[in-house]
Amino acid sequence: MAAEQFWKRIEWYIKLGIPKDTIEELSVSPYAELFKKAVSDWKINPTTVAVFLIQYPKRLKKRGVTTEWLNENMLEEILKSYADKKIPQDALLTTLQTVAELGIFTEEVIQNPVNEKEVDEIINKAKSDCDKMTLYNQNSKSILLMGMIMKKLRGRSPAKIIADRIGFVKGVK
Repeated sequence: MAAEQFWKRIEWYIKLGIPKDTIEELSVSPYAELFKKAVSDWKINPTTVAVFLIQYPKRLKKRGVTTEWLNENMLEEILKSYADKKIPQDALLTTLQTVAELGIFTEEVIQNPVNEKEVDEIINKAKSDCDKMTLYNQNSKSILLMGMIMKKLRGRSPAKIIADRIGFVKGVK
């Protein structure tokens, strides 16, 4: 099958509403077909896929991570794992960085999702640690608590679930 013309892709991307700064680059990207598969077959949110394929590798480069080893197969494995709910959305960048650093995708790079009991233990420990601290601004307590919990969980649970559990409402998606 001949490669799809990039202007047809651009029309589709605009309809999907993906970020404007990803449209042109994605339309001529070697990962355009992977984008199509992720959106059409695996039903992943188009913006998530576009940002993952176009923006995340740039972010990693800025952090000094070598991204030359990344290939379509690795990106496909990560997106497929995300589609299968093995990786929460807020762990996509971390997973991509781990894969880039290892130069290979293995099941081990996927953090095992955390179980309820473990989440409760982490939340209770963080609350107890937080209560021992002297805070001059009580409004920052929930931000501090959220940060402590997410640091412990390291991408093993979506931030939204934790925010709901502790009643943290400050704009977590």
